[in-house]
Amino acid sequence: MVHFSFLSESSPGCVASSGSSTWWTNASPPDLVTAIKEAHSKGENILSVSVANDGDWFLSTDSVNRKKPGNDPMTSRVLRFCHVATMKTGRETGLGNIAWITFTPDGQGFIGVVGHDGVAHCVFEKLPKTLDDHLKTHNKQSQMKMVSIGHKNSWAIVYEDGDMSVEGISTSLVDKLKNVRSVGFNVESIILSPSTISNFVVTYENGASHYDVPYAWKSGIDNQISLCQQNYQQIKAMNNAAMLRLSRAAMESAAMVANAQASAAYYQSFGNF
Repeated sequence: MVHFSFLSESSPGCVASSGSSTWWTNASPPDLVTAIKEAHSKGENILSVSVANDGDWFLSTDSVNRKKPGNDPMTSRVLRFCHVATMKTGRETGLGNIAWITFTPDGQGFIGVVGHDGVAHCVFEKLPKTLDDHLKTHNKQSQMKMVSIGHKNSWAIVYEDGDMSVEGISTSLVDKLKNVRSVGFNVESIILSPSTISNFVVTYENGASHYDVPYAWKSGIDNQISLCQQNYQQIKAMNNAAMLRLSRAAMESAAMVANAQASAAYYQSFGNF
């Protein structure tokens, strides 16, 4: 799937990554671009990226998590997130414990998931009231795959079981999600723009995506989607080949057992000497 993050309303742009490759618009924070380049130079695959309205950011790869340089918890939302997570879980929470973070468009709040000893904990602060109320009245916080918060307090949640919850999103996106569900597509993420309710990105398990973004971004995003689909097909082909090998091995094993049983029965037919 494409890992995607819109930039702030004041500096419209985006970051899109297929995992092994990443494209970004010119408004992306320079230190985030540096971190992405460093990650790829080390052969790391991007797992998630989130950018706040003032250029603060969080980047997760299959090897390590990174944040915007600086250790002042008064200015670093990631450090603030870690502090809130420590208070909520009762466990010291560091950068490495974070699975993902989503920042609110106004920069005041956040929501994310941290892990301790294999247990996921949802952590949030200063969210839109409708989202805050939803989280406090539903018992699926630890099962959230992702959360996006967009323009005018719109939001979307995708759960690990494939279920979705949305609020305040555009009619076109509602229709898109209904169509997707009707054909059985598995949604991986729904990313909402902080700038306008009409812009969004929906990603699927098979690497495909649907989106509505400024035309100038289309080529860069399409390239990352294409890479994701290629990766998905390669993984699918490898899995199919592995399943075929296992199936053949099972058939050969069954044939050997059957032959052995037949031989034993043949010799037993002569009786004991």
